[in-house]
Amino acid sequence: MSLETHYCKLLALRSYKSPSRTPDECLPETLESGSIYTFLKSGQRIFDLNNPIPLHETQGDEMLSKPIALVNIIKATHHKTGDTIWTSGKYVISEVIPENKKLVWSNGRFTIE
Repeated sequence: MSLETHYCKLLALRSYKSPSRTPDECLPETLESGSIYTFLKSGQRIFDLNNPIPLHETQGDEMLSKPIALVNIIKATHHKTGDTIWTSGKYVISEVIPENKKLVWSNGRFTIE
């Protein structure tokens, strides 16, 4: 029996109110620095709890938008519903990335330029 886990360098959520998705699987209507939001992802996922990670919008199949914010995962829990394993948790927005800026990885951390 194998143990399937996903090590995640980012958090990717569906667009706000995506059809056939729960609210926790989607981005909130607005992103505000310092605000705490919940998330839900299928699979057993491991997130970095010590450092900010990029938040992206996804259409699925790893099709990602450019990063829209830097977030800190403050809680991640695994649970099973039927035969599906889920990761749920909370994240806080550390900084929203303006449209005219980009996210850069430098010296072991993300910066916005």
